Amino acid sequence: MDIVPAQVREKMLSDLAKRLDAKLTLAALSVLPEGKIQEFEDLVSQNKSTVEIPDFFFENIPNVAQVYAQALVEFRKSYLK
Repeated sequence: MDIVPAQVREKMLSDLAKRLDAKLTLAALSVLPEGKIQEFEDLVSQNKSTVEIPDFFFENIPNVAQVYAQALVEFRKSYLK
């Protein structure tokens, strides 16, 4: 990425970070218990911080670390190879 101009590189990294965040959120939502979906939607509608949403997943999904790990592996295969 050294050959890419700094502004372009920053935009690329920002886009990649957004895609990673979306991938992790979608992975967590796919295993979130149905009874917690409305609670999650309420958090999102209240524009909660980027810390509160992952905390919510850790509190409500027993194996969320494994879910995130698998999502990271898939992300790496898709975007970093």
